[in-house]
Amino acid sequence: MKKLVLILLAVPLLWGCSKKSPTTVQSKMIFGEFSWWRATAEILGEPTPDPAYTSARARYDTVQFKLSQIEVDPGRIFLQGSMIGYPPAGTLCSLVVSSNLGGSRGAVVKPGSSWFKLPISGDTLPWGDVQLSWTASEGASWFELQAHCSASDTLGRYLGSADTALVVYDTLAVIPAGFFQRYPAAPYVYVSAQIYPHTGANPGWQTGNMIGEIRGFLIGTGGDGYVSFHVGTPPPGLGLLNPGAIPHGPLVSEDRRRAFLLRAFGVE
Repeated sequence: MKKLVLILLAVPLLWGCSKKSPTTVQSKMIFGEFSWWRATAEILGEPTPDPAYTSARARYDTVQFKLSQIEVDPGRIFLQGSMIGYPPAGTLCSLVVSSNLGGSRGAVVKPGSSWFKLPISGDTLPWGDVQLSWTASEGASWFELQAHCSASDTLGRYLGSADTALVVYDTLAVIPAGFFQRYPAAPYVYVSAQIYPHTGANPGWQTGNMIGEIRGFLIGTGGDGYVSFHVGTPPPGLGLLNPGAIPHGPLVSEDRRRAFLLRAFGVE
């Protein structure tokens, strides 16, 4: 299993993230999430949980569904299932997970959505630190900020990109200038950011909120806000690209986002 460590505030950078061989410190753990459209459960254990004896079910109001999609890797099993309808903010959602290593169950309230107040999409900002702020979310106790920037030269040729992620307990964060200026030949960078409001277990806390034979953390995730802007001096007439059309590589992938969340809760 992956190494478990305790952190107080997760402000890690995701540059050059690489997989490590699983190392057993605590024998097993569960990490679950209810987002606006799905529920997920990740079971970490050594030995690897047996998929034939592993299952997870989610419930909210009178709706129940199974997390029927499964991925198996050494030391982990990841399960997910799509919501049947979209529960509004304030809905109590519960998750029950069982495996040959043991089981756990917990509940969390879905938070509301957040959206960015600053910067405004389409802004062009000077080189330097960039302050981002967003609206509070109903019920949210912490926020996950994901940011991605792509650098181009004076001819518009791609130079490289960088990702960063932060755990924030307020509605304000500052990304330092060094994040944007990793490529000296770039006159500008294209930046996109997403903010996810969360309820449930807080990063850095040793006590989880899932009860059973396996220690577990369960979070609720509200609708995420999105913003895109330039930093530096883009050529005249350059418009912001649709994120899906950026030829510079993907934004922060779901796998990397999940890896960040696991590290935030003490899994490395």
